[in-house]
Amino acid sequence: MSVNEVKIKRAETAFELRGTGPDSSRTFVLGDEDHTLGNALRHVLINDARVDLRGMYCVPHPSEPVVHVRVQTAQPANNSGDEATAGGSGD
Repeated sequence: MSVNEVKIKRAETAFELRGTGPDSSRTFVLGDEDHTLGNALRHVLINDARVDLRGMYCVPHPSEPVVHVRVQTAQPANNSGDEATAGGSGD
């Protein structure tokens, strides 16, 4: 391997759902993604009226090939973080 080549490791999982609190608050961990997808999801979620906490995504470390997307919706039971993310990405 030459000096200019970068060895990028693969993510351990393609998708992980985190969050032990109420259904209205979840963190989605997307493997093998970066700021490109994170920023696009942030834009879609900002335009979704069901989402209270908007624009929360992060790449924990440049050497980790994952993006964490945080979604929090209004408290009614019919608005879960899972449904808002699925509905927002399907538009």
